Amino acid sequence: MAAGARLPSTRDLAADLGIARNTVLQVYDQLTEEGYVHAGVGRGTYVQDISQDVLEVPAQGEADDAQAASGPAQHLSRRGSTLLSHLGFSNRQSGAFMPGIPDVREFPLKTWARIQNRQWREGPWDLMRYAPAGGYGPLRQA
Repeated sequence: MAAGARLPSTRDLAADLGIARNTVLQVYDQLTEEGYVHAGVGRGTYVQDISQDVLEVPAQGEADDAQAASGPAQHLSRRGSTLLSHLGFSNRQSGAFMPGIPDVREFPLKTWARIQNRQWREGPWDLMRYAPAGGYGPLRQA
């Protein structure tokens, strides 16, 4: 969609697609959070102009300017650049209810290791291959 184009209302889009309005609301919220659209209560939701959002950054592993000038570059949006800068692992929980970050303090590591070791010994080898596109057959049937 072109920058500045108005998206349909959440009610209209949900009705057109035959899905729950909450699903459309969640998608619109995600698009807003990622910077693809901007919205105002009672004003509608519009496609954001992201044409100026592309940044050229050196390819990974190219630290100094001489290498960066001679090597390939990646073209990333601001969001992509932000995500790339936040890669990594931390031993500290950064707060309650963080999306995608489970609270692992109470995770039963010994039980998990015991079950995992048993599974590796018994070898569910059919689960080690790519699954059919519809997913694991017995699970679909259940």
